[in-house]
Formats: sequence, C-alpha cells, structure tokens
Amino acid sequence: MFRKLFGLAGVLCLLSVAAFSPCLAGSYQSIRLPNDSSAAPDPSFGPKFCSEHMLRGSYGTNITGVFLEPTSDPQVLVSKPLASVGILTFDGLGTVWGTDTNSFNGTVQVFSVTGSFFINDDCTGSLLVNLGGFVISNDIVVLDRGREVFLIQTTPGAVVTGVLKRL
Repeated sequence: MFRKLFGLAGVLCLLSVAAFSPCLAGSYQSIRLPNDSSAAPDPSFGPKFCSEHMLRGSYGTNITGVFLEPTSDPQVLVSKPLASVGILTFDGLGTVWGTDTNSFNGTVQVFSVTGSFFINDDCTGSLLVNLGGFVISNDIVVLDRGREVFLIQTTPGAVVTGVLKRL
C-alpha cells in the first residue's frame, strides 16, 4: 500500500531514518499535513445535545462537605461537617422535589426539598434547591445521558460536593 501512495523512493525514505532530509526534496513534496491551528475538533467527542429532558425520574443523592462560619476573629473560621443522603425527583422540564436526611455538625434532620434546574447543551447546568428554608445554589454536570450527576455548591460559605445517581 505504501508503494502505491509514495512509490519505491517514498517507501525507502520512510524506512530510512538517516536519510530523512533528502526525502523532503523528493517524493514528499506533494504530501500536505493538516495545519493543527485550522483543524476542526472531532464532533464525535464530548457531550451531545444535553437538556432538561435528560434529568427525568428519581435519583439517589450522596452529598458531603463542610460549612465555614465566621467567628469573632475575622482570621478564624469554624468548619461544620455535612453529610446527606436523599431522593430527588426531576420532571425533565426544570422542576425538582424530594426528601433529604442530613447530618449537619452532628445534628440529624429530615427535610423536604423543592427547586429548579437548568441544563446547557454541553451538559453543565445549575440546580437551585430550597432545603427547609435554606436556598442553596449548585453547579452540576450531567453524565452518561442523565444516569449520573455531579454537583458542587456555589452558595458562599461552604465546600460541598455530591453525586446523584438515577434509581
């Protein structure tokens, strides 16, 4: 096959490391390599066509992190741990509801959850939830056609991440 593309001289040039520079003057003049700066990305890679419709049904949640609270000394923050599990149901149109059991700084409580969500074409999005009167903002990434969601809380004063998996 190489012989058909490059001829005998081209095959010899390909096999000859020491004689590479003479090859450029011969049979390679008609071969053009793609310019990396103008090469378009391969559309077969990366997320495709994400929307709110990808999040439909019930998801188990596992969320952990810490809340950082100021003290009388502005240089010192107190961290209070959070661990939470629950079930959220997404309607595929932008509304979410469910229940959440969380342990915040050692105190366990069960909350009703309501909220809204938005998904971008690139499978990133936002999730805004009301958890017992606390409004919490999150950035999310939808994975595996909506089977799993990663989240990070964006409300200031916390370092909280979580995973949601379709049931």
